[in-house]
Amino acid sequence: MSVKRKSPLSDTVKRLATEFQKDSLVAEGSTLICRCCILEMNVKRSQILQHLNTEKHKKNLGIKCKQQLISETYTERDFNSDLCKVCTVSCNL
Repeated sequence: MSVKRKSPLSDTVKRLATEFQKDSLVAEGSTLICRCCILEMNVKRSQILQHLNTEKHKKNLGIKCKQQLISETYTERDFNSDLCKVCTVSCNL
């Protein structure tokens, strides 16, 4: 008879973070964190799914996705160029 060993909590957290990565969950040691809600999560699947279906999470995830998209498309060079244009116009240079 074989005994099934329980995996360490950190392994479970890593597996859940990988599974729910698109929902903004990350592993930090043995803690599962929802990045967009800044919330430590319980490692129970039912509670994770319950959180992911809340209006707060959906709203925060939408905001985070928009911010990420903006930061990916708007480079530092673009920002610096735009800043120079604004300064030039506002200072009448």
